[in-house]
Amino acid sequence: MSTKIDNNVYDYYLNTYGDTLRPSKFDTHKRSELKDTYNKIVRSNKNSPLVKINTSAEDLKKFAIDIKEQARNTQNVISAMGKDGKGMESVFSKKIAQSSDPSAVEVTYVGEDDDGTTDDSKHEGTSMNNGNHGQGQDGQNGANGGSENGSEGRQKAKGFKIAVKQLAKPQINTGNYMRSDAQDFESGEFNFDLYTPSNSYEFQLNLKGDEKNIEVQQKIARLVNTSDVGLTARVLQNDKGMSALQLTSKQTGLAEGEEFLFNLQSRSSWNELNRLGINNITENASNSSFTLNGEEHSSLSNSFTINKEFEINLITPTKNGEEVTVGFKTNTDAVSDSVQQIIDSFNGMLEVGRKFLPGHNNNKLVNEVNAIATTVGPELKELGVEVDNNGYLVLDRDRMAESLVPGKTEETFRTLDKFKNMVSRQAEKIAINPINYTDGLVVEYKNPGKTFTAPYAQSAYAGLIMDRTL
Repeated sequence: MSTKIDNNVYDYYLNTYGDTLRPSKFDTHKRSELKDTYNKIVRSNKNSPLVKINTSAEDLKKFAIDIKEQARNTQNVISAMGKDGKGMESVFSKKIAQSSDPSAVEVTYVGEDDDGTTDDSKHEGTSMNNGNHGQGQDGQNGANGGSENGSEGRQKAKGFKIAVKQLAKPQINTGNYMRSDAQDFESGEFNFDLYTPSNSYEFQLNLKGDEKNIEVQQKIARLVNTSDVGLTARVLQNDKGMSALQLTSKQTGLAEGEEFLFNLQSRSSWNELNRLGINNITENASNSSFTLNGEEHSSLSNSFTINKEFEINLITPTKNGEEVTVGFKTNTDAVSDSVQQIIDSFNGMLEVGRKFLPGHNNNKLVNEVNAIATTVGPELKELGVEVDNNGYLVLDRDRMAESLVPGKTEETFRTLDKFKNMVSRQAEKIAINPINYTDGLVVEYKNPGKTFTAPYAQSAYAGLIMDRTL
């Protein structure tokens, strides 16, 4: 597998999903859940034939990424609607917050529901009304500048208005643009130190005299990205055949007394560091600035909680200082929104399958997803969910609301639970063995009736081996 192809696929992942991926509570799992997933992979490997895929085919690599991400997103959507045997009816008893402008401010209610339960998705950020300056992991959950008397917003489940003046921003160091194909670095050891307000790290790598500038930049970027030091690195290229290395902090905002989020220094390799230029701050980190019910506030992050009830995520400054209203959805709207999320997941799986169908022989994913619509389609139609001319599901919210009146809700939730469970099982199949849905050359079938588990031969995807010469 060539480095060029690896970088292309890595760039595809970052460009396609990098801006939309945010940590979710459903991306972390209990030990029992991880053990259950492991056992499912073992069973899948036990019964799956050994296959090879053409790893030089970039569209297949992209397909593996797309299908895996779609499965992950679908599983998170389903989990958010109630675990531990809870059905769609549980959505009826949940308080679901809404924003009048979700393109500027996203909100999730994480307080107590009507049944007395508490959503476990609360962040550990500081409440906006306690006047403290807190900072969570990676600086993403802290809040600053609460009301002085600590009494604002104490009443439970009350709406409020918020106006966003400025987003919290990370620190960015953009290096010097250099000719990509030139060789400006001599062979030898290159080392530099990374300093943050709380830690310091030392980086070392060996340079070869015949390496091009862009190869050196890519090598450093890979080292930074795999070191988990709170930075992301990427190589920028312009239309003049020049490239630059850019470092961005994962953390945003500057606490009181802080001048930077990271700083690079070197003694023995100062010339190389200066030639790269990544020690120069091109964009300083800054705090978010906003008003809550007219009062000024700021935060180290764009994500924080208010009164341990509302989880806020600032997306963009509001236009002309206009306020966004945060309140609650009606029960019927909450159910319709949940159904729409399941439909989006269904349509997403179908779209991924169709996207990579041309030129390939495996239409297994499309057939399995279509089978869901065929099986539960007539029942869903009674609730306002129909199949359009392109085979995608669409929701009529008015008809859905009509099915949620007394006397009809029991049958409605039975159908919705059936639909949700089918989509969930399909996502699980994809997550366990996505390679099952790609073109694969069967190398060896398992001996019927005499299969055995190979727990120490687990691959990232069941039934997959990498063949660089294929």
